[in-house]
Amino acid sequence: MHQNNVTAFLLKYEGYMKASQDLDKSDKALLKSWAAVAQVDRINVTSHYRLEMVHHKEHSFSRNNIGQRWLECLSLHQLEIKRPERNYYRCEADCLQVASVADHQEKKAVHQVAKEIKQWRKSFRYLANQCHLDNPRNEDAAGACLVEYVCTNLS
Repeated sequence: MHQNNVTAFLLKYEGYMKASQDLDKSDKALLKSWAAVAQVDRINVTSHYRLEMVHHKEHSFSRNNIGQRWLECLSLHQLEIKRPERNYYRCEADCLQVASVADHQEKKAVHQVAKEIKQWRKSFRYLANQCHLDNPRNEDAAGACLVEYVCTNLS
């Protein structure tokens, strides 16, 4: 293989390695920001709903100077509110757990891809080191060795 082709090939793969590392860093930053945003959204939704329940529940009905029928109505009203409130709190934990599991599954897939890319970089570095060991003090020969190995095994 001609020396210019070897150099171009090595520069291309060096660019791939650097781009891969840069993408890996940006992916990690994106995952962290997405996780934070998703967590804040969940907290906003649940706290907003809880506040609405409290607001609905806390009517300022005066219990002074009222008749027995009015007290019965207020008690019935509170029972009607407490039942859905208990159901909500029971289901809220399940809902948040399902959302958390889904997040974990998505992160697992992304981490698997990152692991494979890291393995590719590690393999490439291993081959480069092996070629340098086989051709000590001869950068051109080490580069040609690496290009030859990559080209024959990728084809």
